[in-house]
Amino acid sequence: MSVSEDHFDLYEVITTLGHGSNGIVYKIKRQTDEKLLAYRKILCKSEQEEVTTRKEVEILSNLYHENIIGFVDAFKHENSFYIVMELAEGGDLLSLYKNKKKKGEFVTEEEAWRFLKGITSGVAYLHSNRILHRDIKPGNILLTSDGTVKITDFAIAKKLAPGEDFAQTEAGSRLYVSPEMSSTGQQSFPADIYAVGLTIHEILTLQVPFEPKDKSIISMMKDQIAGKVTVQIDPSRYSKDLIDMVNSMRNVNPKKRQTPEQILAHTHLQRDSQEEEDSEEEIKFGEEIVFGGLA
Repeated sequence: MSVSEDHFDLYEVITTLGHGSNGIVYKIKRQTDEKLLAYRKILCKSEQEEVTTRKEVEILSNLYHENIIGFVDAFKHENSFYIVMELAEGGDLLSLYKNKKKKGEFVTEEEAWRFLKGITSGVAYLHSNRILHRDIKPGNILLTSDGTVKITDFAIAKKLAPGEDFAQTEAGSRLYVSPEMSSTGQQSFPADIYAVGLTIHEILTLQVPFEPKDKSIISMMKDQIAGKVTVQIDPSRYSKDLIDMVNSMRNVNPKKRQTPEQILAHTHLQRDSQEEEDSEEEIKFGEEIVFGGLA
């Protein structure tokens, strides 16, 4: 989809949701039906920035998955672009774990598995469409009011052409850049899995995975390439299965990382899927009884 005509007057701003390097996000109301949505305002200061934004719209507008933020509209108003999306009122994982940290609480084991499953399912869908997200991190993982995971922010996502195996342009937040990107200047699909692993590691430890004492980028890159995280996941709080899974995802060797399919095939996640199916069947069965009684 291309950027549409100016739809600025169709939306009313309710409040600001957040600021980031890729724009300002607002909670909005669509005037035609009063539906609550969100849009990101992006000020493009150059022709290249406009090209990048149009590429993001092209990618996002063609994605349809439960764990990918839903695209609604995109338009240009004056010197800014606006990308309208579904509203995820549960906030992001970064805010969630920081709030828990303030209260002296931790993400539970079951929450961690649920987040892991949702993010990995979304990433699996992206990779099946040959799309690298390249910026998976807690701040780019949103939650709906019912806790459904939504991957957002496709500003630096890249769709690999058939036969193209690597993205060679350095991209992503430095804390979550894969070791292979730091050492070779190339990254492919395993780099997203690495970032998912770091994201889960971060919400379990309640701190960023790499935080060198001298704060230098070179020192941090060395730690990333060596796989030396600041703090390990507490084995007294979380299961060996979960810790092993996260560690395998952030393996410094991309060939040794689990694929999305391998992750989703894990016994724990398969059990959760079966329980969800059983729950849905119970609801359907209950509905049949009710309607049968009314008849």
